Amino acid sequence: DIIEHDKAESIILITGGMGEKTGSESLEDELKDIIKASRNREDRGPVLVGGNSQGIISRPGGYDTMFIQQSKLPKEPDMPLGKVVAFLSQSGAFMVTRMSKLDGILPRYAVGTGNQVDLGLSDFVEYLSADPEVRVFCCYAEGLGRLEGLHLAEAARKIVRTGRDVIVYKAGRSEEGQVAASGHTAAIAGDWDVADAVLRRSGCIVARSFEEWQNLVMLSASLDGKPVGQGRLAALSNAGSEAVAIADNVRSRHHELHFAELTPETYERMNEVLTGYKLDALVNIRNPIDITPMATDAAHIDTLKVLADDPNVDVIIHGCVPLSPSMKTLEPGGDDGDGFMDPGSFAQMFIEACSNEIKKPVVVVVDAGRLFDPMAKLFLDAGIPVFRSADEATITLGRWINSGARVAPVRD
Repeated sequence: DIIEHDKAESIILITGGMGEKTGSESLEDELKDIIKASRNREDRGPVLVGGNSQGIISRPGGYDTMFIQQSKLPKEPDMPLGKVVAFLSQSGAFMVTRMSKLDGILPRYAVGTGNQVDLGLSDFVEYLSADPEVRVFCCYAEGLGRLEGLHLAEAARKIVRTGRDVIVYKAGRSEEGQVAASGHTAAIAGDWDVADAVLRRSGCIVARSFEEWQNLVMLSASLDGKPVGQGRLAALSNAGSEAVAIADNVRSRHHELHFAELTPETYERMNEVLTGYKLDALVNIRNPIDITPMATDAAHIDTLKVLADDPNVDVIIHGCVPLSPSMKTLEPGGDDGDGFMDPGSFAQMFIEACSNEIKKPVVVVVDAGRLFDPMAKLFLDAGIPVFRSADEATITLGRWINSGARVAPVRD
């Protein structure tokens, strides 16, 4: 009725059970025929998103048609991460759960494409590529229609050439996953290895897990616009295990990082800092550097600043095991007094330094349990990429640096 009587220019079809449910294929075929017939009209008929769509959020358009209530998915419009992100997902559940896990970011756009009866993933990627405010395109695909994979790859290639990122999770890598996809959004998943190769060749970062996809989105949105130079890494931590974990994960099948060779001036300045905090008898100056649990909040920050000033250092991973009794890392009112809200705490000084002094990409690791979730959220709210383990931080940073139009690291 809507199409026949020209009652709308666009339709978001939330309804499920149209193609993904056994026996409903005829309903989807009927819908496709109605849309196809309207294309012969002078106005080409309305465009349709869905069926089985979660809905759409558009900040520029000022609307949110998703049916998840605010009490279950608070959307934070001021969170820096969301302002540059477009979520484009066949699965509405995937999209809203990732938004929730990123502390309820309100993306610039969020589109649940559903069954892609009319408009598909590649249509939205291509269309939104014209918006220069979108810096990170975050895609979840179960199946791609005929030639749509190539259209998506071509659109992604053009986006990556402008210095922006396209991050993709492609479902259906196993036979069982392909069957599950067809029962979810009526998707034909296709050959995962072929899709992986084509998407990576176009410059997309292809995530291997939901967690990796989420980490890549968070990192890319946080570090957008910060040059990585030659990708030479410096790392510090107050835990030897983290320093080792970082070193163990600088290389994998999908990424490669190299530690920066610190200058003699850096060694001299570092020795002065360590001596000033009476850590010189405990710490060997190297990269990565373990400054021990005895390091205070200020010792962490002064060491970070010395590394950031080294001309051979392009990116930094700063590990913090917050259980150290030498640091203020708890919420206000506990054993730490004002805790991480104290102006002299690690978190406050770190955020201040990264906002005003340090222009190089810096990643922070808060490796501890839920007691320290509020501290980790503080970094995320400030637009600083925060990880909960050093190995994840290193792997994600490596994949991001080695992708897209960024300069590749120097080879030995």
